[in-house]
Formats: sequence, structure tokens, C-alpha cells
Amino acid sequence: MKIKSIIIIFCSILAASCNNDKNLKWQDEIINTDKEFSDYSVAHGQIAAFTEYAAPDVVLIKPNMYPIIGHEKLIEHYDGKADTAFVLTWEPKFARVAQSGELGYTYGYWQFYIKSHPEKIQRGTYATVWQRQPNGKWKFVLDLGNEGLGE
Repeated sequence: MKIKSIIIIFCSILAASCNNDKNLKWQDEIINTDKEFSDYSVAHGQIAAFTEYAAPDVVLIKPNMYPIIGHEKLIEHYDGKADTAFVLTWEPKFARVAQSGELGYTYGYWQFYIKSHPEKIQRGTYATVWQRQPNGKWKFVLDLGNEGLGE
């Protein structure tokens, strides 16, 4: 009976460590996706990045505005706006993914500067909630940030 109990405990520990390895893989996936999202913003502009990486049911929370809900509303929000005069970039510092592998989040620091004055950098913090899509890719379902880290 003792050997059977030891085998059950060993198998439970082994199964838990396998889930942990899978969770670390997912955390790496959303960290990498968040970095790719930032790189896309630098290469193609904030508007293109946010519309490309947003899930269909996205919620974007910006200062002094009601939430922007849904991909179509996100596109409408950016319609007619230009983002060629500035650069928005960010760096994820942490990620966590649910054991199911369906949802996760990242947080980190962002930087913003106007191209004509790259020495004046504004900084802040952000948090992004990611959802695995049916095709296996991660898209953000909630994004919010705040200012306050200064120049």
C-alpha cells in the first residue's frame, strides 16, 4: 500500500511539473507576442499595431475617455488620425497565463516621443490581457496604461 501511495504522489508531482512547463511556454509566448506588438508599433505605427494585435472583442482603456469596446469601434476611434509624428514602444516585464492556457496578462513600461524631439521621452506603465485565439495566436482583449514615470 505504501508503494502505491508513493507512486501516486510521484505521478501527481510529475503531472504538476508538466503543467508548469506548459505554463512557462505560454508565458514566453505572450511575452514574445507583446514584444512583437511593440516592434510592430515602431515599424508600422501605433494605429496599425493596435488594430493588428487586437482581438475582435477588444476593450481599450485610455485616460479621460470611455472604454473603446470591440475591434470595429477601435478602428473607428483611429479613423482619420495620423501616427507618423511619434513613436510608441514598450517592454513587457512580467507575464502570467492561466492554467487553461486561454488567458494571460503582461505588464511593463512604455515610452513615447515625438520624432522631432526624441530627447523628450514620456514614460508610463501598462497592463495587457491576452487571449489565445482559435488559430492559436495571442490577441489582446484588454489594454490599459497610465502616465507618470516622467521624462
